[in-house]
Amino acid sequence: RITILNTGTESASGVVITDTVVFDTLYFTALEFISMDTLSAADSWAFARDIDTNWQAWGIQPGIENVKGLRWLINTIFPGEARVVKFRVKIK
Repeated sequence: RITILNTGTESASGVVITDTVVFDTLYFTALEFISMDTLSAADSWAFARDIDTNWQAWGIQPGIENVKGLRWLINTIFPGEARVVKFRVKIK
């Protein structure tokens, strides 16, 4: 679960949240992506199989094979507003 909170006084637009650390085997045990729940929190999402160069197009739901990063797009988040994106992984 990742919580995004706009603590500022202005609306933020085009906010992109990227998580590749959780899939980094230098820091964590190898993980397998299970699912993500983004429909109410993000306007679009993407995933990568290779975090350096292979981000998939926005709006494509990842399969469970070889996911190395997740990315969410929030078009607008208002002052004081919070969004929560969720995903599940399994330790291999």
